[in-house]
Amino acid sequence: MSSPLRIALIGAGNMGQQHYRHLQSLTEATLCAVADPGPQAVGLAAEWGVAYFADHRQMLEQVKPDAVIVANPNTLHVSTALDCLAVGVPVLLEKPVGVHLNEVRELVGASKATGVPVLVGHHRRHNPLIVRAYELVHSGALGSLTGSDAVAAPWSWELDCGENPVYPRQADQPCYLLAGTGGALSIPQLKRWHYADTDGGWHQPLLTVQENFSADEALRLQLQHFVRVARREVEPLVSVADAARTLALIEAIREAAETGRACAPTLIEE
Repeated sequence: MSSPLRIALIGAGNMGQQHYRHLQSLTEATLCAVADPGPQAVGLAAEWGVAYFADHRQMLEQVKPDAVIVANPNTLHVSTALDCLAVGVPVLLEKPVGVHLNEVRELVGASKATGVPVLVGHHRRHNPLIVRAYELVHSGALGSLTGSDAVAAPWSWELDCGENPVYPRQADQPCYLLAGTGGALSIPQLKRWHYADTDGGWHQPLLTVQENFSADEALRLQLQHFVRVARREVEPLVSVADAARTLALIEAIREAAETGRACAPTLIEE
């Protein structure tokens, strides 16, 4: 049996502490150091029984971790990840992958040149509910999605899925309604609606199927996946170039708002 992967944490804020909590539940990995210049990090490192460093570069040099979780401020994500890749250390990089496409493009190039893997922390991709919904959508339903994060309504992932206990639960409400020619799907309920016959129409009753999945914590599953990524057993579920699509979409929206013309996202090749 392999010895536990020694993982260092760069950034001991809210997300860093969540990663530590889930890391505790794994037998295949263990925390070996904390790097964070903030005053609260010293006490956390002492509480967790690991070495503390204010500078992550010093930590990388002295501790030589097997892998690193980067959960520091967004503007430091790319530069910190580049420091880790330079010394051959695989990275779980919290989202967003970066703040500008040009720096993300540099990170894609560095990962390709060094061969050191980077997994970007879009943790919901690891949620079994989303995994099952993805499978269902790709098996015949093609539709469109309209969403807003600026309204007073119960239809949000945080309120409906129960993933984070700090949000009041609205378990009976959907956050996403996907509809296409082959059927419809409500998320997070995973109720699938379809006609009994493939050529059914408005005059035929719709059938309802309750799709099942095995519930588990997305952040914990992401860490388990990262251990396998760091050991070069699997490719990252969310690569840097993949995560850059979200940033490219945001930049295209910003440009469209500023110029008043249609703008297509600029994608970064693997």
